[in-house]
Amino acid sequence: MVYTPFLAGEILTAGRLNTALVEEVMEWTLLSTIGTYATNFSANASNPPQMRKVKIAGVERWEYEGRITVAALASNANTTCFTFNLGYRPAFERGWQLGGATTLFYGVRATLSTAGLLQVGVPTAAGSGTNAILLDGLYIDNPI
Repeated sequence: MVYTPFLAGEILTAGRLNTALVEEVMEWTLLSTIGTYATNFSANASNPPQMRKVKIAGVERWEYEGRITVAALASNANTTCFTFNLGYRPAFERGWQLGGATTLFYGVRATLSTAGLLQVGVPTAAGSGTNAILLDGLYIDNPI
């Protein structure tokens, strides 16, 4: 007899403990509805920044995607671009290297504080021409 871990049509669960392996807790939600943009930053009209919450094998993951439009970003400075409302803030500070537009191929350093501040910065060599920050591929596992 062939071992079949799950029957056809059966909902896959973690240890069959009634926990779906992948479960969407919060659907893709525009950042503008769960926080506020700082001066010089806004949602890109064609690819607006979004966040969703999923559980993978019972572990919560927050995922982000989209493009934040930048009117002005000084180089070599830590700048707040967005503030998340309560309920969308991690328990511990997180940091990433993101892509940006017009950064002379330098990455954008980003941090998310427990106070909900999404702060970004580019090195001096990137200049001050940054006009977008890309959130695609950004996620936090076990945020709280």
